[in-house]
Amino acid sequence: MSVVSAMIIVTFLLPDEVTYLRSHNQIKEYQKIEILAMAGAGIRKHMIYDNFVSRYGSYARAGFGSRKLYNMCYREKMKLLAKGDADTAIGIMMAIKARDPDFFFDHTVDAEGKLKNLFWCDSQSRRDYLDFGDVTVFDSTYKMNRYGMPFIPFVDLNNHRCTIVFGCAVVSDETEDTYVWVLQTFLRAHCQKKPRFVIIDGDAAMIRATRKVLTDVWHRLCSWHIEKNMQKHLHHKSLKEFMSLIYYATTHDEFEAGWAAFKAKWESEKTETWLRWMYRKKRLWAASYLTGGFFLGMRSNQRSESLKSCLHMHLDSGMTIVDMVVHYENCIVRLRENESYDDCMATQTLPVAVLDEFKYIEKAAALTSLR
Repeated sequence: MSVVSAMIIVTFLLPDEVTYLRSHNQIKEYQKIEILAMAGAGIRKHMIYDNFVSRYGSYARAGFGSRKLYNMCYREKMKLLAKGDADTAIGIMMAIKARDPDFFFDHTVDAEGKLKNLFWCDSQSRRDYLDFGDVTVFDSTYKMNRYGMPFIPFVDLNNHRCTIVFGCAVVSDETEDTYVWVLQTFLRAHCQKKPRFVIIDGDAAMIRATRKVLTDVWHRLCSWHIEKNMQKHLHHKSLKEFMSLIYYATTHDEFEAGWAAFKAKWESEKTETWLRWMYRKKRLWAASYLTGGFFLGMRSNQRSESLKSCLHMHLDSGMTIVDMVVHYENCIVRLRENESYDDCMATQTLPVAVLDEFKYIEKAAALTSLR
């Protein structure tokens, strides 16, 4: 009978190496709950891990490595998306609807049953639209998900001149029919109340849809988009002259004379088609034709850009529809927290007087408003 001797190799690890052992590299249940909560709030994973390292004093004492955290977040995300990204997003909408009966959402699917368009707004957005819905800004120039689907927010200013949101949509394409659906759904969400003034981007399909759905509504093109097109089509020496046509309000006759002079000086084979298109749309961008409109001092879609910038912060590449819905809700919470702070400051403090010679009158008026 042969005896087989086994050699047992015993190794010793340093304290900062123990955390890499499979038996020790574990995320506890209470840590998992905290990690998922922070991830849901939009905090990047490396910052979450840094938080645990800072709290426990070192990465060895945290009890798990950064790769363990990344893998756990990925597995939880896959569990969430097991029924499909779009189905999970709709499920989230239905759960919110159960908590908030005035929450509104609608969606369409294509012939294959895939999500085509999605619109939603909560009860606070609907109340805000009743108070501040005279002017609405919306555009679809930002594609912030792995599917390249345009994100369309409807935003405006509140009484503190801060951004508020009336709703948003995710669409599959940028055709006239899609924009018509979005605008019609927006009106259904807000009891068919139309805004009085609208700021949109220069997309031809969006312009046609706006004219079709928002009839008798004064709308203008976003000045930021016009300036971008200017830089593509015009010589840099002519930009200043064209800017005066956009922002300097004159009579219609003076505008026509200025346009004729500009065209005679700068028109070329390269710019001819674009200048002709701009002239046909002059009532949508020229200050001389927009003096009767009330746009709260806004000329561009900068408000929707600021919202989308906030949404895009802390996101990983390959953003899903579910990611966008969750991060949108977190972003809305931050916007409304700022609004609550502004409301508190407006009711509990007095504004600084602007004119010294009228400071007593201003102070008296402020005290009257507080009552």
